[in-house]
Amino acid sequence: MDSLQSFDDNAPIERVITALLKDGAVILDKLISDDEAEQLKAEIEPAYDAFHGKANSKFYGFKTRRALKLFEYSNKAIEVCSHPRVLEIADNILLPHCDYYQIDKSVGIEIFPGEDRQAIHRDDVQYPIQMQGMNLMFSCLVALDEFTNDNGATLVVKNNRSIHNEPTYDQACSAVMSKGSAVVYLGSTYHGGGSNDSLHSRSALATMYSLGWLRQAENPYLSLAPQTVEKLPLRTQQLLGYRQFGKYLGHYPRDPERRYPGGY
Repeated sequence: MDSLQSFDDNAPIERVITALLKDGAVILDKLISDDEAEQLKAEIEPAYDAFHGKANSKFYGFKTRRALKLFEYSNKAIEVCSHPRVLEIADNILLPHCDYYQIDKSVGIEIFPGEDRQAIHRDDVQYPIQMQGMNLMFSCLVALDEFTNDNGATLVVKNNRSIHNEPTYDQACSAVMSKGSAVVYLGSTYHGGGSNDSLHSRSALATMYSLGWLRQAENPYLSLAPQTVEKLPLRTQQLLGYRQFGKYLGHYPRDPERRYPGGY
């Protein structure tokens, strides 16, 4: 079976971006440490209960847990979502097409034994537009357990991003990787959670980043309490969309960071 290219933290960003644009996905080896992965798992555990536990649909699974509002529970999630390596990728993939990029959604995912593989899909179909040569979004899925062929490692289809040529499972490769590593894939890349045929669950932190002029999948302005946002680092606030976009979008009266104060 084909495999994804893997890069450590010392690899030049140009090589990472070239591989990502060619294959549609890459693996970042040991993006965080094993201890950080364990801390992240422990901190987001209460978020699963707050999000009503397991999913209950063919697409999201019947033996899978998902959790949102992670910044309400986890300081480590806040840190990982602003990881310099990931934002370096965002600078290259998204920033050429927008004033700033944003966190589209950050979700905890735990796949339990007996879960079937997820339907192969693209994330960018949430937007009703396709623009040649423009990536609307990408995702970074951090493994909080080792990802194997048996426990539900994410399935990724390389080199096929045609919206008119949907691939099959047979064309996918597994994002097999160590705990703390991450698979990064474009919004136009077909992928899906693998089936968990092991005896143990596998967990991940999946964060999507999108162009700043697009609507976010998770609404942070209602999802997160104002007192939570006030305590976040400025960079995280900005990644959530708490900033003005360009000259006209997102401003409010008496905004201290307003970039065009002479307007209305």
